[in-house]
Amino acid sequence: LAPGYPAVLTHHNIESSLMGRRAKVEKTALGRRYVARQARILRHMEATHSTNFDVNVMMSSTDEAELRNIAGDVTTAVVPNGVDVEYFQPTDSEPEPAIIYTGGMNMFANSDAVLHLLRDMWDRIKAAVPGVKFYVIGQDPTREILDIAAADPAVEVTGFVDDIRPYVARAAVYVVPIRVGGGTRLKVLDALAQGKAIVSTSVGCEGIEVTNGKNIRIEDSAAEFADATIELLRDRAARATLGAAARQLAVDTYSWRGIGTVLTGVYHDVTGTA
Repeated sequence: LAPGYPAVLTHHNIESSLMGRRAKVEKTALGRRYVARQARILRHMEATHSTNFDVNVMMSSTDEAELRNIAGDVTTAVVPNGVDVEYFQPTDSEPEPAIIYTGGMNMFANSDAVLHLLRDMWDRIKAAVPGVKFYVIGQDPTREILDIAAADPAVEVTGFVDDIRPYVARAAVYVVPIRVGGGTRLKVLDALAQGKAIVSTSVGCEGIEVTNGKNIRIEDSAAEFADATIELLRDRAARATLGAAARQLAVDTYSWRGIGTVLTGVYHDVTGTA
């Protein structure tokens, strides 16, 4: 910090919460203890340093409440993540009976989400929707994901792609079976803007102003998540209704133009300029 100059700290998520969630799904007792310790260290840092800034910019009201719980009397402003609604748009093409997940597999939250679906939901979905496919898009897929795909032709793992939009447009349902993580998921904003029918866990869409049953389906148990996905794969009209509402939410609430205005206002307030 530079004495005499206003300072702003942007929290893309609450890191201690992210690590705390990861600790719960680590495979070994040693791993759980280690990650839980890192979560406690991060929580202390957030509590100690956030009060030094004139304003803490948060991505969601959920993160804002969590930071205040950690750090007490801190000044905050909510400036949500956004999406380019001109770049990400719905298409008129008829999708395949397929589901899709996008995200770098070198991040634990993404690889865990894919493996959670493959281990705990995929057999149920395949049994109910013959011919269904699962597209896994993102760099550095793990060996376990690659091995499952090698044994199952219905699972297509692409690795990194230059443009996710054609893949997302191809799939009937966008799935977000995330169990760990923090902040807000940009993948969900992208899918909303493309007008996709989305099934997510509560963690997956945390901090985004979605409404269950209106512009997204939110399910946390593996069986209910799978059943919601099956329902949307089978029901074209339900997908269209959900997707149209998703697109409207992206345009109304998460377009960059509106978010830029909010952020500019925060900087003006901190610097005392008009």
